[in-house]
Amino acid sequence: MNLVTNLIEICEGYYSCIKVKICQELNPSCELVTTWTTPAPELDLKRIHNQFKKKRRDGEWFNLNFNDLRYIKDRMEKYKAI
Repeated sequence: MNLVTNLIEICEGYYSCIKVKICQELNPSCELVTTWTTPAPELDLKRIHNQFKKKRRDGEWFNLNFNDLRYIKDRMEKYKAI
């Protein structure tokens, strides 16, 4: 999450944590909110991206509200949070 713009990045994979570290070095206002381990991360990512395609702002960055985040949390609750 970018604390200045309030945009949320939705990404997948092991490298997403590394990507957050790089983002934090370039922009200290970036903050990791949460991560999940899923059996089909690419498919889950695609589903979430499609769900919020109208809220996409730049690449994997989205303008999400609290209800959107609740939807993602509820959908991912069956998986292990890291």
